[in-house]
Amino acid sequence: MATYTIPQRFAIRGDTAEILYARNEVLKAREQCVETDTGKIKIGDGTTAWNDLPYVAYAFANLADLADGDVLLWDATAERWMPSAGVGDNSITYAMLQDITTTKRVLGRNTAGSGDTEEVSLTQLLDWIGSAARGDILYRGASSWARLGAGTAGQVLQTGGTSGDPSWVSPSGGMWTAVKKTANTSRTSTTTLADDPHLSFACTSGTTYRVRVFVSYSSVSSTPDFKYNPAFSAAFTNEFTIRRQFLPVGTIGTDNEAVAVGTGIINSAGVGVTSSAAGQGFVHLDLIFTASASGTFSFQWAQNTSDVTAVIVLAGSYLEYATF
Repeated sequence: MATYTIPQRFAIRGDTAEILYARNEVLKAREQCVETDTGKIKIGDGTTAWNDLPYVAYAFANLADLADGDVLLWDATAERWMPSAGVGDNSITYAMLQDITTTKRVLGRNTAGSGDTEEVSLTQLLDWIGSAARGDILYRGASSWARLGAGTAGQVLQTGGTSGDPSWVSPSGGMWTAVKKTANTSRTSTTTLADDPHLSFACTSGTTYRVRVFVSYSSVSSTPDFKYNPAFSAAFTNEFTIRRQFLPVGTIGTDNEAVAVGTGIINSAGVGVTSSAAGQGFVHLDLIFTASASGTFSFQWAQNTSDVTAVIVLAGSYLEYATF
């Protein structure tokens, strides 16, 4: 049986919106009609007049009008798809965004140059203010946050008040620094003065120091007694010392205190503290001196009489110093 092809061309009815509105005719069932000036389409049902028919939801813009990167957005007012240069403002919710991988992150870009948005940690964010170095601190400047580089060891932070920036300065006196003895130290059978392993500190050339020493010691025997010396490893001048010793006593309540004032105590051969009784004693020194060169101040001590019974300098002893 032969096959015949009959050329046909179909066209949807159409006219301008104004003309179709004026006609207000009833379309046949499934008959389509397009507003040629708006691109909107209605499909008849055989009974409803044109003006009461709804537009169908697949009204499209002319796709040939789309530019590279454009998207189609539904225009509820025009009831048709319209080309757009991008997603509309405020149309994407936070829930639609990609999940952030962990807590305490902000969105930005830490990698140099332009590029995709990245998750940035607080540490990375703060590093944007300046170079990242140990000991740096951040402060609020006149118009923005700024970085104060780490000072040198021993400096203190000084505020500039509400009209100035903070800065590192060297201590100018009046501030006491404590050096604490954290454990007991025992010595037996020796009269050689040696530094206590805890009670020492470094001094700077040209600086005047006031040092206060509070040492408590004990022995279960009255034989070894106690000997001490405040020592400085470099040259010094302007020494002045007050020293007190509270000795172990045999009778409770007996005042057994020795007091001396003067010079020549630092780096002496040692001050002996002797008592006829065993028990606990106490040494208090108050010194002022000027370091002619940088060195170490230390509290030295030993037995006054060599004995196998230990003399113990007790934890809780300490020294403190201030500069002038």
